[in-house]
Amino acid sequence: MDVDPLADTVPPRYALESDEEEDEPNPLHIKDPNEETTKFEIKIIGQAKEAKPLIVASEDAGRIWAKGADLGEQVGAVAVNNIQIGLIFNPAWTSSTIIVSESFSRLPLTVMHSFAQAVFASLKPKNIAILDTYPLPTYVSNTRSSFYDAPLRYLSTSGATGFLDKEGVQPFAPPNLIQSTSASFLSIASLPSSSDSNTLLLLPSPRIPSHRPKQIEKNEFPSPGSDQDEDFEWSIDMLSKVHRLLFDAIGEQDVASRKVWKLAVRTDQAEAKEKSPRKNVHIGDSGMYI
Repeated sequence: MDVDPLADTVPPRYALESDEEEDEPNPLHIKDPNEETTKFEIKIIGQAKEAKPLIVASEDAGRIWAKGADLGEQVGAVAVNNIQIGLIFNPAWTSSTIIVSESFSRLPLTVMHSFAQAVFASLKPKNIAILDTYPLPTYVSNTRSSFYDAPLRYLSTSGATGFLDKEGVQPFAPPNLIQSTSASFLSIASLPSSSDSNTLLLLPSPRIPSHRPKQIEKNEFPSPGSDQDEDFEWSIDMLSKVHRLLFDAIGEQDVASRKVWKLAVRTDQAEAKEKSPRKNVHIGDSGMYI
């Protein structure tokens, strides 16, 4: 610092000391117990087909798609700290392995990549198709869309995307980012030593994702027809298209043509739904546009 040699007094102490002391740890700081690092143990339970095509259907999109996909009985699970996060299915009508992931318990940010790595290390899929959502209210685009006419979008690490373009599926464009576990699956799949063909399909969501939990919480399964699914009333045509494109992406076009997506609803539930007024989904301007 500059010191005036003609000054009658010495500079104050704070003017002589550096700011380095501000970086010193405060001995009076009380550590938050939630800041302690949690160890996560990931296990693959049961039997699943190895070196086969893999479909990972995540969170809300996975839960609702699975209701009409006729997946059959669960044959295994991907568990984190003894909590089932991914439900594994091997339907007889497809050679692929299907994982319905994070439908009822979401993963903390710190374990997402390890979860995806464990799945790849165990199943060694030759190609992978992923289903997830993108938040329409915060999606940056040059066009404005409402929830009911928002497009299905995709990300792919393979050049063979013509079948998606023909179906009107639009790319998930920059500067938008995927911040769910699907990003971990796709990044690992894009490595030269991993899958040959990798596609992520994204349904529009009227919700902005909440912050990731610090701990894994075991949630109860919602009852059929509960309000948890009411806000995601994707059309049957949209879900049927997603179903077909998922299997097209892993090279099973014949499966997509003979095994259609069909939502099984009990008669009493269907009548109750027809009598009840449909909920309106308000999402502001329906996305950020430039």
